[in-house]
Amino acid sequence: MDSKPILILLAALLLSSHPAAAQELSYHISITLHEDRAHEVVRIGVNNTGEAPLDDFSYELPGDAANIEVYDEAGNLSPRISRGGGVVVAADFREPLPPGAAASITIEFDTAQLITRSGEERVFSALFSPPANHTKRFLLEVALPSGMGLLHPLSSGSTTDIAPLPDETLSDGRTTRFMWDVRPEGDFALFIRYAPLTSSRPVAAGGAAQPFLPALVALLLLLLLGAYLVRGRAPRAAPKTEFMKEDERLVIEIISAREGIVQKRLVDETGFSKAKVSKIVSELEKRGIVRVERIGRRNKLFLSEEFKKR
Repeated sequence: MDSKPILILLAALLLSSHPAAAQELSYHISITLHEDRAHEVVRIGVNNTGEAPLDDFSYELPGDAANIEVYDEAGNLSPRISRGGGVVVAADFREPLPPGAAASITIEFDTAQLITRSGEERVFSALFSPPANHTKRFLLEVALPSGMGLLHPLSSGSTTDIAPLPDETLSDGRTTRFMWDVRPEGDFALFIRYAPLTSSRPVAAGGAAQPFLPALVALLLLLLLGAYLVRGRAPRAAPKTEFMKEDERLVIEIISAREGIVQKRLVDETGFSKAKVSKIVSELEKRGIVRVERIGRRNKLFLSEEFKKR
């Protein structure tokens, strides 16, 4: 692939007007890749370990960042966005964070600047620079678009499609998610090359695509065996999930992968209209599948504990 990866500096810095202020930070960055853009959710945990209150903070975003949202669980932020050579999110704590107190800040945005494309192949690349002296933990996860994967399986041991290699790889058969637990000792450069999966292309989790005919034969044998085992037994009620509509299944899969997602983001993730997403969420809430937490004007979505046990 000839196109050069774009490295974007994503640096976070907590600021305070008090020289005695200090902070301990933890980051959880979740990136969902789409066809030609990335949606990033940055969760920053702030613990004031200094002797003076923390007044404000700032965070640098890619230059094309759009659909920016900044919020915290306590509603204690007054955010502002400035655009110049780059995009900087800054916010004041309405009530300064006192010594020994903690806060959780979330920043969401979309960017196309982290993805380059050549034919069907795409490259996602970024450079993260957490403040080494203040960062306690830095977790990063990246989800590939549904139906896409690495060009070469991780099990080959020689793949050049992802660097560094992830600490964990998860897949539900449709979407592959990579996770890193990064030591905050300096810059962390990430490179992922991916493309649509075909019958001849291996999946990202490491398995190779199997010929169609043997798979079909195996499926038929399993069906015959299942029919034999259940013959003569009383029919059992199928799980409710089997009777869900496809759009409901999609919403549930997204919420399962990103517990606490803001309802507004489902419009971007699913491609559905705002009215349709609202109707689906309302129906799933009535059926006890989805739990909605209303924080100010935002709805955060979770799968209910009852549904998880089904």
